[in-house]
Amino acid sequence: MGRSKAAKSKSQSAQADAGTLARRCFEKGQYKDALKQARVAARKSPGPESQRLLELATFERAAQLQRNGMREQ
Repeated sequence: MGRSKAAKSKSQSAQADAGTLARRCFEKGQYKDALKQARVAARKSPGPESQRLLELATFERAAQLQRNGMREQ
């Protein structure tokens, strides 16, 4: 038996929320949080847009760590 319409609607809005939250975190320069939200969005709604967001978040977080003196060991 499938999920109810309300459950599907809530799930879809949660997917959109994760992507939106990731973009907001980008705007604020909060790349760690952006990466977390991009991962959630990619898991909940896989596709080219969420994949691109995840790639960008990963790159920006790595660049942030490097700027702050974190180096590969």
